[in-house]
Amino acid sequence: MDHQENRRPSKRTRQRQRRRTRILVLMISLLLIVAIGAGGTVAYLLTKTGETKNTFTPGVVSCKVVETFDKQTKTDVKVQNTGNTDAYLRALIVATWVKEDGTTLAAAPQEATDYTLRFAENSGWLEINGYWYYTRPVAPTETTVALIDSCTLTEGASVPEGCHLSVEIIASAVQSVPANAAAEKWNLTIDANGTITGSGVTGA
Repeated sequence: MDHQENRRPSKRTRQRQRRRTRILVLMISLLLIVAIGAGGTVAYLLTKTGETKNTFTPGVVSCKVVETFDKQTKTDVKVQNTGNTDAYLRALIVATWVKEDGTTLAAAPQEATDYTLRFAENSGWLEINGYWYYTRPVAPTETTVALIDSCTLTEGASVPEGCHLSVEIIASAVQSVPANAAAEKWNLTIDANGTITGSGVTGA
């Protein structure tokens, strides 16, 4: 019967094994340190880097009529840009006979015969096809120069029974950039300086 001898590794072999084990442990430790450090850096960046928010404000185009009225005379009629972007402004003058119940007559009062309009001179307003256009863009919160100095019932006017005169100023606005937005929407001619000069789209 054969007997195998249990040979123990030599001293040199054991030293090499211990050296390899130490190197392996050291490498694993270094890898763990690198991994933990990287994770910490990412966490730091996620914690310290705030979200960037870009807030865009949409353009608002709006306007309102500003005037003085004492129940007899309408004066100092202007239009204010109430939006947040430069805009072209226009106004339509609508005169009607209004009954006590608020309804209007089909027959309209006639300027110079039934009521008198006195327009402001050199005001920058231009009449085109029944509308009055302020020829230059108006900045937000700004107001045009007066369109009408005064509007009154003409002395001796034939007021229908049970009616009173109503003269309303209806204003509208359109953005001034690009210029062709107003030119196309309102069928206008706008020159290279942004001034409304007449009717008819130029395509500028």
